[in-house]
Amino acid sequence: MSMSQTNHNPILVEVTRGPLVESQHRGAVAVVNDRGEVVVSAGDIGRLIYPRSAVKPFQAMVAVETGAFAAFDLGDAELSLHCASHNGEERHGIQVEDWLEKIGLGIGDLECGVHMPFWISKNPGYSGAFAGACALHNNCSGKHAGFLTTARHMGGATADYIDPAHPVQQATIKLIAHMTGYAAEDMPVSMDACRAPVFGMPLERFAYGLARLGTQKGLEDRRAEAAMRVCRAMRAFPWNVAGTGRPETILMSDKAFSGIAKCGAEGIYALTLPDQGLGIAVKVDDGGDRAAHMVAMSVLDYLGVLNADAVVRLAGLTKTPIENWAGQEVGEVRPVEGVFLSSA
Repeated sequence: MSMSQTNHNPILVEVTRGPLVESQHRGAVAVVNDRGEVVVSAGDIGRLIYPRSAVKPFQAMVAVETGAFAAFDLGDAELSLHCASHNGEERHGIQVEDWLEKIGLGIGDLECGVHMPFWISKNPGYSGAFAGACALHNNCSGKHAGFLTTARHMGGATADYIDPAHPVQQATIKLIAHMTGYAAEDMPVSMDACRAPVFGMPLERFAYGLARLGTQKGLEDRRAEAAMRVCRAMRAFPWNVAGTGRPETILMSDKAFSGIAKCGAEGIYALTLPDQGLGIAVKVDDGGDRAAHMVAMSVLDYLGVLNADAVVRLAGLTKTPIENWAGQEVGEVRPVEGVFLSSA
């Protein structure tokens, strides 16, 4: 899709400074039910996108469905880490290291690469005391520990487990294709930042898969059980999924929200609403992470999913003040109202 076509997507979030709108974020939103019907939308929801890390719940389903988690007696804490794009806080790293020990492997077996933990970028004052990053602090280390777990259980090689031809990845793409109803042979395949394969699909197909994740509609018993367990794990351990101060952790920790939330790089955000039988997929055109979760929250508001008390409690996820270096509020980042089209 060309840049001119992308610009037809509506403005979903605006950034103000004083009386002016200084910046804008365009994008698309698909709200789809578990029958594959588009309920609410904005923008071009047929555009091919990479779900990036928002697809991790589907990747985690493979570890449950194959019996790998049961074989190594792993629980919901590890499963939530399989779904995580975590901050790389100390307890995240400790849990992943303990998990690797349970399957007879170590840090050197992780093929995700190394980056500075997310929590450092949010708390730069701590960086001087940080001893140094390793693969455990990679936000995807839990997913990679999960891939290794499945590889060990399937009896295949653990080396190159991120190769698209590896049995773990072949099982993953087949599951994603089934959940989303989008043929594997039509999916563009590339490499994510953590070196794992990433598969492309239309935004609305991804939303359909998210809806089925929550309700398990049309899934055979083993796959339905895997989907239910992934949802349960993310709800039970929301801090593992993201970490301190992160939107997903805050939202899933709130008693009024019964679904699951997952971010993805380049302006992707995903919500599963089991009680409503809906999946919500957001793609911000410019990749702006600051906009993605706000769009998701505005969809929840539009759908009336959250009660009034929860709206007040979660107000910080809906709008973010912009402050100058002296701490004075000079503007805000806020969702644009009236952009959604309902099929009802």
